[in-house]
Amino acid sequence: MTDTSQQPERPEGAHVLDSAGTGGKVIRGGAIRSVGYVLGLGLGLVSAPLLTRHLGVDDFGRFVTVGSLILIVAIVADAGLTTVGVREYAVRDAEGQRRLMRNLIAVRLVVAVVGGAGAVLFTVVAGYAGVLVAGTALGGVGLIFMMAQHTYVIPLTADLRLGLATLLDLLRQALTVVGVVVLVVAGAELLAFFLIPIPVGIVVLTATALAIRGNVALKPRLEREEWAYLLTETLPAAAASTLASLFYRVAIVMMSLIASAAQTGYFSASFRVVEAFVAVPSLLVGSAYPVLSRAADTDPRRLAHGFQRLFEVSVILGAWIALAMALGAEPIIDVVAGEAFAPAIPVLQIQGLALGATFLVALFGGTLWVVRAKRQLVIGNVAGVLCAIALTGLLVPLSGAKGAAIAMTAAESLLAVWLGVALLRSHPGLRPSLRIVPRVALALAAAVAVGLAPLPDVVAVLLASAVYLGVLLLLRAIPAEIWHALRGRGAALAEPPSR
Repeated sequence: MTDTSQQPERPEGAHVLDSAGTGGKVIRGGAIRSVGYVLGLGLGLVSAPLLTRHLGVDDFGRFVTVGSLILIVAIVADAGLTTVGVREYAVRDAEGQRRLMRNLIAVRLVVAVVGGAGAVLFTVVAGYAGVLVAGTALGGVGLIFMMAQHTYVIPLTADLRLGLATLLDLLRQALTVVGVVVLVVAGAELLAFFLIPIPVGIVVLTATALAIRGNVALKPRLEREEWAYLLTETLPAAAASTLASLFYRVAIVMMSLIASAAQTGYFSASFRVVEAFVAVPSLLVGSAYPVLSRAADTDPRRLAHGFQRLFEVSVILGAWIALAMALGAEPIIDVVAGEAFAPAIPVLQIQGLALGATFLVALFGGTLWVVRAKRQLVIGNVAGVLCAIALTGLLVPLSGAKGAAIAMTAAESLLAVWLGVALLRSHPGLRPSLRIVPRVALALAAAVAVGLAPLPDVVAVLLASAVYLGVLLLLRAIPAEIWHALRGRGAALAEPPSR
């Protein structure tokens, strides 16, 4: 066996991540992932209104509470293994890739089982109702299948086969929606909805295994040297990724303990909307992660160019999503949750501001991991979560769900600033040009002026978004390379222009 305590040897010969068209594949793959994600949101809009109305404010808050506990366990079970797995798979030879996958699936399954048991124990100690304890146990079973499937998607991500990965995500969404609709029509009680992830996880895991069969080792295996290497590499990433993903889940769990069921339900409704959009920055950075990881070791100039393009796109999308949430909170809450959740509207407007900062958190945090600045990443996320906990504990008793939203927005913004400063201090060569910022600010000001006009909310959002995009186009703020890549004419993102 190769000594995995050292950096794995790079495979010889050409690799998809080194080809001239890599940047174009990243951008087109990212676009596919984004379109797929939007389709998934559309599917969610089919089930979300049915679910919120069927369960009501109190039971919906309980449903989201259990979901948040399971997501916390999922974050811990991942423990940075996806990040490490994609990087390692991108640089290893064929035998190293097979060894990696055998051990990676074994590690993940063990952690998922232990984490699920821990979540159930927490609900018992915290005095949760029996239905929540049982729901957490069922969610833990579904988590095992989900984590195994996520592991088998790593080769698809590392090889930039993002279309297939997107189809598998859509399959999960579609099956989940079908499960919710069937149970609502059947008049099921709360506990039955916790069963959905189990059959869905089995089907999606089977489809993923069939998709990669013959190219990837599917059976788990314990090899001490490989486990030692993976644990050494993942512990810093585990701490950082776990803490970075706990912000909103911590707020939900804290509110279930210190706030009323109604206030928890209002924040939960807003959280479900924000949670849907929080994944967008991760998709953006995740699509480019294999290329950036390789460039970090071999081509600093290529890394800086890719980081600059991601920074520009992050600023553009972050500002637009914050705008859309501020103007469209009322119709969004009305569609997703109904009139009973009207107090969640200002909560969502506040949390929309946090989404803009989330784009920068994902970019700066992901790049810190790429350049192996593990210490700065862990310290920043520890401080961020502690800030979120302190502010939530302080503001929720004063302002309920609004206080939790303010706490999350402040903590996310502070985290973005800290991670950005840490990255640029340790790697000044990555300092991005800020030429995009005044252009986005001007486009945003024009869009806000239109959005504040006395128009129906949906019309205001659409017109404001059109104005925002139009001004950006007039100012040439959208990188031309992106248009070329989407048309299949270039490799924009990760290849710097020749000198």
